[in-house]
Amino acid sequence: MKEEEKKRLKTMPDETRGILWLKYFLLSLTIGVIIEVLAWVGNVYLFTPWWLVFVVLVILWGFIFGWLAMITRRCIILVQYIPGFILLFGGELLNNYYLNAWTFENGPLGNMNPVVRALVLGILSGFLIQIINEIMNQFYKLKLRVR
Repeated sequence: MKEEEKKRLKTMPDETRGILWLKYFLLSLTIGVIIEVLAWVGNVYLFTPWWLVFVVLVILWGFIFGWLAMITRRCIILVQYIPGFILLFGGELLNNYYLNAWTFENGPLGNMNPVVRALVLGILSGFLIQIINEIMNQFYKLKLRVR
């Protein structure tokens, strides 16, 4: 891939900022819905109250992960990784020690030390921003080919 093409994929100059933000929001929200549905079906954790999952979907998955992916899309992989790690690692610790807004059922995560669980989930969630950005790059490549 040529340098100019790489730069174009990072900057996405054919997209207005508002449309680009909307695409990042919708993609991040979709990924969040998939993750939360799988967690619900697998009975991995439960939100208290139950409707809190919708707040988490819109705010955490849609807005926060979408915004972080959009603003870090031009950065190196490590810079994209760190916010996702910190977000879920910190969120899990905050929930475990103060909020108690979701609880893990039995199973690998339910029986795990809370700090280790936060570390495991933080490590995994660090990759989400990179995944979101790669999917956006693939959609943008497709858009450029269709033109």
